[in-house]
Amino acid sequence: MRESSLLSKEYQGDVRRDSLQLSPDNMFNNALAVMDNLVARATTRWTLEESKLFICALSKVKTRDEQGWIRLPKKDLYELFGIKNPSSTYLKKLAKSVVTKSWFEFVRSEDDWDQGFLVNRSKGDRWNIYLKFADDYLPLLDQLSEKFTQIYVESIAGMTHKSSYNLYLYLKSWGDPNFLQSEKKIPKAEIQKIFNLKDGQYWRNWGTDKARFHWADFEKYCLKPAIEEINAGVPGTSEIYIDHWEKVKKGKAVLGYDFFFTLVDKHGLPQ
Repeated sequence: MRESSLLSKEYQGDVRRDSLQLSPDNMFNNALAVMDNLVARATTRWTLEESKLFICALSKVKTRDEQGWIRLPKKDLYELFGIKNPSSTYLKKLAKSVVTKSWFEFVRSEDDWDQGFLVNRSKGDRWNIYLKFADDYLPLLDQLSEKFTQIYVESIAGMTHKSSYNLYLYLKSWGDPNFLQSEKKIPKAEIQKIFNLKDGQYWRNWGTDKARFHWADFEKYCLKPAIEEINAGVPGTSEIYIDHWEKVKKGKAVLGYDFFFTLVDKHGLPQ
């Protein structure tokens, strides 16, 4: 079943209409985060706000000092996160969560994998917070091969759904600028990982012999809002546009989804 990705009225009030506009002196204005595709596709337990802080730090990884600390000005983070009442306590807790939940699993194949904490320390002073990436993983962040993913901080800063961020980052990691349109199949077995679903989420009769994944609920409350929020950000600084998607079935059984998307520039035009 093919579905177009036009914005529906159902979500008009819940999505951004454009990428976030930052003040000219904000550190993250036009800031680009680049990572190995393995990092982009890795499973994390971060919330959306924690993910945004990670992207902010990643965009400044090459500015780290001799000890490996990356400086993130609090005033710029307040603007980026839309915090009207500045709170150092909020940023302290956010940084702590990024560290404690930064356990990454990099899987190349069933027998070729690596796992560990990607971010291992955080600290703060009156004006800034600081994050430090684990030395062993820095090559995945600043010594990139030809297989890498890049995103602008502003492109994800305005997102309100974690599912939007997850799908956006995953599809970006598979996008091919050599083709006008890219295609990526997501099999049924990968849905929980890619969208970071909790055990039992969108299942009926979870924990019983009658347990069944409820595809209609998943599409209504997770997939469609994610697609529409991603597309609502166009034109953005560096985005994708999901042209359409198809539910792949064999008889009545759902096998997964097929996404067709275009990499677009800041004017919403194909790259």
